[in-house]
Amino acid sequence: MRQLIALAGILLLISACKHDDNEPIRKFTSFQVDSLIVLAEDPTAVLTPANLTDNDAINDYPVLNILATGNHDETVQFSLISETENIQTGDYSSTIYGNAFQLGFAGLDYNLQANFNYGTLNLHITKVIDTLIEGSFDGELVDTTGTISPKPLVKGFLRVVFKRDTL
Repeated sequence: MRQLIALAGILLLISACKHDDNEPIRKFTSFQVDSLIVLAEDPTAVLTPANLTDNDAINDYPVLNILATGNHDETVQFSLISETENIQTGDYSSTIYGNAFQLGFAGLDYNLQANFNYGTLNLHITKVIDTLIEGSFDGELVDTTGTISPKPLVKGFLRVVFKRDTL
């Protein structure tokens, strides 16, 4: 009888600890620049399809634009170019024109960025499920005004759910 009661107790405990599959996915980006740790919850992400109807070669690839506001009112922006219709797992570097990162500060006239011309961004997308994207990133951010020296971007993580834009 004791064994039956113990088994029932264990089963009750296991069922009480069951994960709720209806729980919303936490969307965020977080990273460190010098001693500043930025956490930006609920970023917006929009995948804009390629526009092959004009003569502008720059918009011939789909672009994922991510915008978030950090815990100290920082503005965080990513742009990622995809060679396929959807964003895929793999590496996205600022050495490819169109891949970029920008960090702006409320009340300051400068921002830190990594793009084709300045700094470096190394973003590694590790998971893509439907419209969910997860990845990690690092690099070096540059202030194009020359006000501050280049800063390392480390311990970056990203989880977003994107919407598709229409042309």
